Formats: sequence, structure tokens, C-alpha cells
Amino acid sequence: MIQVVLVKWGRKYDPRYIHGLLDAIRRHTARDLRVVCITDDATGLSPDIITRPFPDLGMPLQDMTAFGGCLPKLSMFAPAVLDPDLKTIYLDIDTGVFGDIGELVDLLDTHPCLHALPNHFLPHWRTPWLSWMTPEGCYFINSSVMVFRPGQHADIFTDFLDAFHKAYRPEIARKAMPLPLRSDERFISQHEKGKLRALPRSLAGSFKDLYMGPLDRILGTFPFLMKSRGRVALTFHGDALKPDLMAGFEPGQEIRQGGFRTRWRHPEFARYWADILAPDAPDDPGHDPSK
Repeated sequence: MIQVVLVKWGRKYDPRYIHGLLDAIRRHTARDLRVVCITDDATGLSPDIITRPFPDLGMPLQDMTAFGGCLPKLSMFAPAVLDPDLKTIYLDIDTGVFGDIGELVDLLDTHPCLHALPNHFLPHWRTPWLSWMTPEGCYFINSSVMVFRPGQHADIFTDFLDAFHKAYRPEIARKAMPLPLRSDERFISQHEKGKLRALPRSLAGSFKDLYMGPLDRILGTFPFLMKSRGRVALTFHGDALKPDLMAGFEPGQEIRQGGFRTRWRHPEFARYWADILAPDAPDDPGHDPSK
């Protein structure tokens, strides 16, 4: 069995995104699933989703979210939220699934640690001494996709709360906080040094990193190379890559995100989000929006 955990707060994503993501997961895997959604509002979610409220954060949820970063995501490591022994995959809600997530969680059989998208190209897991030598400001992961067994990382949440509330003062700005306490990715990177690995880019990745890089135009002339990247899970983060925008992207349209840019040539991704966001999309388990 695979445990799937999602985290949702506020009004940015309605239940269509949750159900669409789960439909995509189920289309591509024959594994049994245990789905847990940590949320401040379970309205409209399917009854087969186990919903959990956010654990006690020591302050109102809106105060922590207003502080910046995605710190409430660390709630997935809180005691009793997840089954501690199951292979678990966390996915940001704006992540598309185009293959069997079993390929990702089975990485735990060989390397029982926390696997996440890489934040850079440094293979720190191959040279553990290097990660210990990096300064506090460096962090190694993109937490949009993570694979782990919760019981092996049970102290992340409690240690975060302890450190956060020792440093936090209502009158100080976010940039005055210690760097590891400014985002979930920074805290996990520092706390789990020596226990992190990058997910293979052939299985999971960020659209920006894999499809908007400086070699994108060259690689784009070889469709088989583009198709091989991020073939199980692909996360789309950034204002320019909001799902409702991507659903309407036209071939050749210029897309800019930060210092990256590309010409849109991925109708399969536009269809994926258009199907999820369709108000009256048919419930067809045989339909694959990635094709």
C-alpha cells in the first residue's frame, strides 16, 4: 500500500485539484492507496480521503502562512498524522502525475531515506561530508515531491516547532529569522543532512528546471528526450505556470518564469489541466489526459 499525503489551506485550490490529482494517480497505478489530506477546510472532499486538521502550531495557521514560505507543510511529520510505517509520497497540489507513483516510492527499498526534488545539481547524497560543510543558508531540496517513511523522520515537526518558537517574536520580520526557519525546504535540508537523496530527473522534476532551461530549444528538437523527463510526476510552480493559465496555453506562446523562458510546445500538459478544471468533466477512468 502507498500512502499519499496532500496539504491544503486557504482558497487557492478547490476540491477539483485534489480529486483530479488523485484520479491521475489511480489511472497509473494498481497499488492500493491510503490518501490523507491535511487541511483547514475539508468541504467538498471525497469521503474516501482521510482528512486531518493541522496540528497545534503554537499560533493561528494564518499567522504562520502569512510569515512566508510553506512552513505548515511540515505538519505531515507531526505525530499521529500519518501511518508511520507506510511508504509515503507527498505531492504539491499543482503537480501533474503522468506515471506510476509506485516507481517513486519503491526507491525506499534501496535507499531508506527522504527523497525529494533537487534544489540544485550538487549530488550531496554521494558526498555526505560536503553537505555538512555547506553554510547554513544552503538548502538542497524542492519539497514539491517527497518520498519517505514517516516513522523515520518523526522528529522533524517537533524539532521545528521548538526551534521556531524559540526564535519567533511577533515584531520581527521573516528575514530576521534564522535561515532554516524561513521555509519548510530550508528546515528539512538542515535537519535531515545525511538522510536526503534527490529523486531521479527521469522520474520526477520541476517543469521550470526540466523544460525551461538554457538548452530547452535544442532539446525541444528531440521530442523523445523531452518526453523522458519527469515522466511520473512533474510539478508546475510559479505564477506563470498556474494550472488555470496552462489549460489555455497555445503552441508557440512565450512563457516566462523568473529568469527562465520557453515557447510552449506541450499540449499534453495543457490538456491535463484543462481536464482537471473542466466544470463537468466526465468521470472516465479510462481517459488519460496526458495523451
